[in-house]
Amino acid sequence: MDFNAAAYLLSQGANLNTISDMISREISPQQVALLNDMIQASTRYSINGIDVVLTMVSTNNYVHDLAFLVQKIVKMENLEAIFMLARMGHKIYVIARSRIPEVDVGKVLSCFGGGGHSYAASANIKNLTLAQTEQQILNLLYKNIKSRRLAKDFMSFPPITITPEMSCKEA
Repeated sequence: MDFNAAAYLLSQGANLNTISDMISREISPQQVALLNDMIQASTRYSINGIDVVLTMVSTNNYVHDLAFLVQKIVKMENLEAIFMLARMGHKIYVIARSRIPEVDVGKVLSCFGGGGHSYAASANIKNLTLAQTEQQILNLLYKNIKSRRLAKDFMSFPPITITPEMSCKEA
């Protein structure tokens, strides 16, 4: 019922973060434990001036509704971008969220055959370990994250110029 309304609102261009704030659900003890593990295992990377969190968890049992837990951690920790890797049985589930245009999670996870869009995406991986998956995601992030820093952020005004004839010492 609430989810159908949310799906309709999304199809009309509504903001996913606003919709998720309006939907409340219970969280199971197993989900609480996994959420705690996700927070404890979080590593923050600064890539081209953008903070990205990567967290990895492992469990033998399937845990329902991982995307909900990822959204919870985004809110709790006020994250701009997160990639959550969960090994459950013989599969790795990757769920990613981004609140900023510099991190296109759909583009990154499409390299693993995953789907989604620039702000929310997921993938299922079968033939890699958690460490291999983490390394491949980091490599893709370093290649794909656009810096927020522009030349104008570092420039002085008015610009100081030199002539081609000046020595380095004079410059």
